[in-house]
Amino acid sequence: PTLFIDTMGNKNKKNRRKRAQLEFTLEDELNWAIYQLELGLKRRGIDADQAQESMRVMRVLRSKTAPLVRKRQLMHAVFRDYRSLMRIDQQWLAHREAQKQKESAATTEPTTESVASGEPQSTIPDPEPETTERQTVHD
Repeated sequence: PTLFIDTMGNKNKKNRRKRAQLEFTLEDELNWAIYQLELGLKRRGIDADQAQESMRVMRVLRSKTAPLVRKRQLMHAVFRDYRSLMRIDQQWLAHREAQKQKESAATTEPTTESVASGEPQSTIPDPEPETTERQTVHD
């Protein structure tokens, strides 16, 4: 029986460590919340009361003396399930980064058709063709 408890204890420790690696740190959470509030302040159409409230919340979140419990309560009050919102943002950023990498790989690697046909490999666009129309000068 003791061996079983020890094995389960070690397994639980591993699971806790694994969960901790997946979770965001408090610093990540605070930075995300402050960034979201700053974005909200830059938005057009925000009224003075909303701006004042956002500034108050940011001041508390940035405070070194405010208790961590208070900061988490504020983030929950403003964003509700802020951790899931952070995960969604993280997934969106990862997706966007993957798209950028695909696009950059597509523009830097020549296609096999263009290599086989002997086309130039430049990614610089061709200049506009010169016009052959004559322009008349009026006195």
